[in-house]
This record gives sequence, C-alpha cells and structure tokens, in this order.
Amino acid sequence: WFERPDPNNGAMRDKDNIRFAAKYINDALQKAGIIKNDNWTYIGDLSDKYYLASGEGRIEVVLEEA
Repeated sequence: WFERPDPNNGAMRDKDNIRFAAKYINDALQKAGIIKNDNWTYIGDLSDKYYLASGEGRIEVVLEEA
C-alpha cells in the first residue's frame, strides 16, 4: 500500500482502513479468473506493507503460487 498524505493537512488514513480494500482485490482476482475462489481454500496468508508514496498513491499486488 503506497499511501499519500492528505495535501490539505498531511493526515494519513489508519492502516486498518487502508487494508479494507483487500476484500475488493480478492473479489476482482476471482472475477478475472486469476483465482478460482476467494475462500480459505484458495487464499493463503495475507501480508501487508505500507509505504509513504512519493507521487500518487497506489496498490501493488504480488501473487505467489502456493
């Protein structure tokens, strides 16, 4: 997660609020056919790293086959 501070006050969102988007990422991976399902059988451990973005905020997803 590459998070950009609010340009008005420099505030950063809480990490748990940022991570909430992981649900939508998993749903999109399933819809695109990249994973068969987003249940416990097909999703292993999830890990997150948070960075201060030097430009636009973004999300980079790395998939590893188990």
